[in-house]
Amino acid sequence: MSIASSSASQPGTFSVARRASQKALRRHRITETLAAWSLAGPALVLLIGLFFLPLFAVFAIALTDWQFGTSSLSFVGLENFEEVFSDEGFRASLVNTIVYVAIVVPGTIVLGLAIALLIEGGKSFRAFYRA
Repeated sequence: MSIASSSASQPGTFSVARRASQKALRRHRITETLAAWSLAGPALVLLIGLFFLPLFAVFAIALTDWQFGTSSLSFVGLENFEEVFSDEGFRASLVNTIVYVAIVVPGTIVLGLAIALLIEGGKSFRAFYRA
């Protein structure tokens, strides 16, 4: 006397069920992938159109001698970059920018963290800080 059902005892029954479940799983994965790309697609198009294309265009223009208002341009390579980096005014402004960023960015983070800790730390001044 067998407890198993008669359909399960037939050879090949489990392989058919496994193939059907694998097919359903594959269909589910494809559906999820298409849904993910349909949600991320518009953001990806905007990212490419508003960030990467202008970035490449500016770099390409930087390698030419193009000036606004003229229709002619010729390739000059890295001469523009050599000219800019040899300028004393540019180097001074670059150093000033690096120093400013090195001071302001960590200072802002530390100040924001200190204020957050003061707000969450004690109840005595919480109302004062939140106002």
